[in-house]
Amino acid sequence: MGKNKKRSGPIDESHLDVSERQAGTVRFVDTHTHLLSTFSAYRSKYPLGKYETVYDFVQGLYGSKKVDGIIDVFCEAPVQSGWKELADSALSPEKKSTQWGGIDYWFVMGVHPHEAKNYTDKAMKHSRNVGWGEIGLDYHYDLSPRDIQQKVFRRQLELAVSLHKPLTIHTREAEEDTERLMKEIIPKDHKIHVHCFTDSPDFAARLLEHFPNLFIGITGVITYSTNLNTSAVIKHLSSNSIIARPQKQPTTFMSYRHAPMDRGCIAECDFLIVK
Repeated sequence: MGKNKKRSGPIDESHLDVSERQAGTVRFVDTHTHLLSTFSAYRSKYPLGKYETVYDFVQGLYGSKKVDGIIDVFCEAPVQSGWKELADSALSPEKKSTQWGGIDYWFVMGVHPHEAKNYTDKAMKHSRNVGWGEIGLDYHYDLSPRDIQQKVFRRQLELAVSLHKPLTIHTREAEEDTERLMKEIIPKDHKIHVHCFTDSPDFAARLLEHFPNLFIGITGVITYSTNLNTSAVIKHLSSNSIIARPQKQPTTFMSYRHAPMDRGCIAECDFLIVK
């Protein structure tokens, strides 16, 4: 019997809602989301959807779900023009209450390795900026030449260190070069989040041994049957070395990525981010 290649219809918008039961009791911060691109994908998928603005979207998916804050990631080149409006809107207590529903908003900024060929420096002086990222090396897709990826990664590491900015690092199938550049440039005590980790357990162990303030980010890709690395990594790490993040992947639940809360399917574990 041949395979049924007919694609299923869109998931009902109600599946985005997270019940109190699903949300659990742990308070947390979403350390890595992409609000503007996710909201744009949401409006494309649900043109008549109930969330008309990005602020409605945030309050609807995060509000009353024990979320203390979110960290938005801008890693495109050029950076999306809406970053400053979002950051400025989080400056006053009044707007934090009315627009963000009491949720703290911060952002990090950098250039993803896929966009390294388009790199230009960006100001990092805004008071809601809490880090530099996501930056790094990605040899799986090679959307930018590797030598350019390395040059841009080096320059961004140097700038982030000079400004004492915590780092969000993306690395995939580039262990040797990533480790070499990190150890060459980053001080041992620097704060680092290696997000969506899918490389080898040995690589994770070497980074954690060298950088005492480094955390390994574990996302929903751990559920993929083909992803043996991440499953092996988590078996050998202490819980205080892990940041668990409900990353929206293209093939899980819905067709857009980095959706807040992943419908509340969040492991209620003792390592789940903040207290």
